[in-house]
Amino acid sequence: MTINSPKYAYTELAPRQIRMLQIHPAASHSDPIVCSLFIWSIDIPPAPFEALSYTWGDAQERYWISIDGLAFQVAPNLLGALQRFRLTGEPRYLWVDAICINQDDLTERGSQVQFMDLIYQRAARVVVWLGASYNDSNLAFELLNKLVDVVGKERRELKDNEGFRKYAVHGDIVARGLPPPSDPAWLALDALVWRPWFLRVWVVQEVCVSRSATVYCGVDNIDFDAFCDVGRYMHSTNLTGQTAVNNDRVLSLQIARNQYQTDDRVKLTMQLINSRNCLATNPVDKVFALLNISKEIPGDGSLRPDYHKTVTEVFSDVARLLLAENLDVLNFKCDPIWQSERNLPSWAPDWSCVPREFSLLFTQRGPWFHAGKSAESSPAPAIRFSPDGRTFFIRGRILDKVTNVGETYFTFSSARLGKVHNDWFSKYIDQDKHLQSFSRGRRWMMWERLALKLKTYPATGEDILTAFQKTITADAKIQTKEEEGSSTTPPTVDDFYKAFRDYQAIFRDESTKAERMGETALRIEKDRHDIFFKEVHSVSYARKIFTTHKGYMGVGPASTSSGNYVAILEGARTAFVLNKKRSGRYVLLGEAYLHGFMNGEGMKDENPLEELAIE
Repeated sequence: MTINSPKYAYTELAPRQIRMLQIHPAASHSDPIVCSLFIWSIDIPPAPFEALSYTWGDAQERYWISIDGLAFQVAPNLLGALQRFRLTGEPRYLWVDAICINQDDLTERGSQVQFMDLIYQRAARVVVWLGASYNDSNLAFELLNKLVDVVGKERRELKDNEGFRKYAVHGDIVARGLPPPSDPAWLALDALVWRPWFLRVWVVQEVCVSRSATVYCGVDNIDFDAFCDVGRYMHSTNLTGQTAVNNDRVLSLQIARNQYQTDDRVKLTMQLINSRNCLATNPVDKVFALLNISKEIPGDGSLRPDYHKTVTEVFSDVARLLLAENLDVLNFKCDPIWQSERNLPSWAPDWSCVPREFSLLFTQRGPWFHAGKSAESSPAPAIRFSPDGRTFFIRGRILDKVTNVGETYFTFSSARLGKVHNDWFSKYIDQDKHLQSFSRGRRWMMWERLALKLKTYPATGEDILTAFQKTITADAKIQTKEEEGSSTTPPTVDDFYKAFRDYQAIFRDESTKAERMGETALRIEKDRHDIFFKEVHSVSYARKIFTTHKGYMGVGPASTSSGNYVAILEGARTAFVLNKKRSGRYVLLGEAYLHGFMNGEGMKDENPLEELAIE
């Protein structure tokens, strides 16, 4: 075949038909890839086949293969997969999305995506292609095989999948016949689980529905379920902490696969949240890739794959569908600072961006918040949309106007403050550890001073320091059990906060502190700091504190500024920060914790709720 050969032209498919690639055998790895395409019925495949799960990779570099004697271009990663899975003595049937779907025909793409789950279900096996061998991937697979043996041995000894012994020290690793943490194999394994395949959104469906799957990388391979078992084992035994191998994505895939295989599928909202870190070349696939494995998708076709639609249209469609059920989807809206799709209505989450903040619904008290609910509230919110679908109307109440805001809480390893605060301090803060420490202490000091200016807290009658402590932790119930072996009374929340403030102080001399307090007292203080900090971090990270005209206090999105409004929406579980436009309509900035108003207190006002228009 030469580059001057005619290019392959697709024939049209009938309903419920698919194309199947037949890879012709070749004696040598370097022989040109020669294939044929056949049209099959998805309901009655005439022969066993396998389905390929891979990443498209670099779309700029292309190679030619032959399909039915005609030229067809493929990306380098797919070429490597075809070479790896081609047999020497017989043809191989393989379903490959980039070839078996006419990617230039948007209508066909949408129709084929609708039953991709059936393709991967009915495949005899899914072959996962991670790519060629590099970054010592051979060492990673040698280590995986050792870990598979260790998992099997301990499971037989303990007869309890969840009862594995913890790896407490590095010596435990070597005692089990594994290489020490300094061995390059652990670094190679970490590099392996960071390969692009693990971050691709389509792989969630592809491995969830499969009968069985095998992971290939160069000449090495391992059963996918065994790979996941190793990941679960490393997590449950603290082997990940000892070796710094990040298995989070492997665990997520295993959970999703187990949920599907046991018919315990979760709703689309949770699928979108769980896959938010995943990547997709086309942002609409952040939705389309999850429809077939989600629970309770409407069968009326209101949410079917349609590649003629824009990202704004698809994400808006999803939001309208989910809002008709409840308002929780509003809590997963990304702060405007991080949003990728700028044309989205403010009430529609951008699933292509990754929020830096944690949803308040996932905090300790989050599941029990009901700021916009009362005894008379109906289970489904009374909502409507404008004829063009861009304006969302919901009954609610403006509680107050924001008057003062503090700095946004960020850790310096994950965000450049210059993107949020365009000043000299933010630009240089990441360059100096002492400056980082100073800034951290300065932030908490300024947050506290901003709160203490209120003197008293009108919403609850509490002293202002208590209200502040509860605000930055969303009123979490800080554990106050007595220290083991101590005869003193259990610490109060104030004791936890004092330890937190001491560790977050601008200037702290550890050596002097240890001499003055003693190691035991210093350890207790550190433990209290860690407990309180965990709650502060989950609630306040990537947010800022604010106070209002009436003397209320809360934490809201990083975009919160003086002049914004804090509102409750009928049926919603948290408060929200809104920006009012000159037209009188509002822009939703994000969820907020407003102390004293998270349990329906704002719904008890004698004045009726008003209809708010949010664009």
